[in-house]
Amino acid sequence: MVSKGLDFDIENIHTVSIAADGIGVWNAAFDVTPASLITGIVTEKGVITKDGGEEEYDLQKALQL
Repeated sequence: MVSKGLDFDIENIHTVSIAADGIGVWNAAFDVTPASLITGIVTEKGVITKDGGEEEYDLQKALQL
């Protein structure tokens, strides 16, 4: 199968370890940034920020962007 100039051989796919055997890792499937460090949420419609000294984002307002 050819896609955008890349060749893929579906019958010769291999798993490759990038860490040494016996190394335990945890790869979170989501961002674990503490909320206190977030100053804005970037969306395709714009950036959502907190108004004034509010502690929470106004998501109802954000949906109207």
